[in-house]
Amino acid sequence: MMNLTPLLMLTLALSANSHSLGRYNKNAKPNLPKNCIFNMCQTVSDYPEEKVDQMMKKATILESYFGTIYSSSDPVNDRQKRSDTQDTRCQGIHVETAPKMIKDVDDVERIIANTEMYRQLVTFEICGNPCFDSRLLEKNIRCVQKFRNEKLLTVNENDQSLEFRTFRVPSHCTCSATI
Repeated sequence: MMNLTPLLMLTLALSANSHSLGRYNKNAKPNLPKNCIFNMCQTVSDYPEEKVDQMMKKATILESYFGTIYSSSDPVNDRQKRSDTQDTRCQGIHVETAPKMIKDVDDVERIIANTEMYRQLVTFEICGNPCFDSRLLEKNIRCVQKFRNEKLLTVNENDQSLEFRTFRVPSHCTCSATI
């Protein structure tokens, strides 16, 4: 039977709706809402969407990253489904999201350039279910969350620039045995 805890965490995270954007103030303390998942927040109450769109339109060099934009893209909904690949020993929940804010690898909150017109998707798998072979083998086998580094385009509100930053995001689940 599937553990519903990761699904509940994901639902809470994706329904977040309040936040402040003091991102680049070096004296500010991190202010991520408690219901963001893996430091990724999809909903930010005072997200500067129009400002981000204007900055993106001026940055023509980014067309190679986003492609040529002819019109507003269809909204991307967060999608989730169970991973059902045959090779998986540790089932997780597959998630696709377009975050508006994430903490980077230096633990600094960053505004992500994610608007209706420009999308950056992060796909990952949330763990939480036991490894199914652990019933047959030793009990010290568990499902472990793995992470990867990913570059995303961010907004620096201090100097009104766009810049790529590196973020540590979840990737997949794997079974791990402790000796």
